[in-house]
Amino acid sequence: MVLIAGIAGRALRISPEDLLQHQHVIGATGTGKSTLLANEAVQAFEEGACCIVIDPHGNLAHDTVRAVNPADLENVFLLDPLRVNFSLNPLELESYDNREIAVEKVIGEITEFFRKLYGRQYWGPSLNRIFQEGLRALYERDDSPTMKDLYDLVSGKINHREFQEELKRLPRGRTDAVLNKLAPFVNNRFLRRIICREKEIYRHPPRAYGERGACEEGLQAAQRSEGEMREPRNLR
Repeated sequence: MVLIAGIAGRALRISPEDLLQHQHVIGATGTGKSTLLANEAVQAFEEGACCIVIDPHGNLAHDTVRAVNPADLENVFLLDPLRVNFSLNPLELESYDNREIAVEKVIGEITEFFRKLYGRQYWGPSLNRIFQEGLRALYERDDSPTMKDLYDLVSGKINHREFQEELKRLPRGRTDAVLNKLAPFVNNRFLRRIICREKEIYRHPPRAYGERGACEEGLQAAQRSEGEMREPRNLR
């Protein structure tokens, strides 16, 4: 059980299972919202759960790491894109027994991510076809294409005869929709440095991660200073 508060001498605890549900923490500045979240993450981590802290401001991630018992720091990974040279290529294939299945699985996952990011109303059949066929064309040559590769393929910088013939059969202007949705990941220098490298520089320790990188134990804190990293962009 995770202790989250003490009220009138009574302990208020929440089970690790309940922590998997949505939680809305409301309070004025300085009332302890970040402290509560950090304590929940650290206590769940100490109970053997995998905890991932994504921090858009910069303080919570560092506070969480500082609260960890020094003896447990070997299972803690702090990823700061402004100060640590790491990359995580979402299109790189994991080890596989059947490559075709592995390719289609990644294509399905990344396509669903973009659908949710931009909204299904902005993701029509033609856009979906270009996106998925472009990825299949890239996977023909290696196991770790990047978002930049897909952008270059759709824009014509990478030559692929079959894919270009496929584009000609679609209505004009459809490629622009794909390029507009890839542009924030390719043009933002911080995102490009992290996700547009062919090979991952940071690798998850095998003892802490299972299949497809699913965390089984340990704590991962990703610090992203929104003010430092934000660049003008239009998501739609």
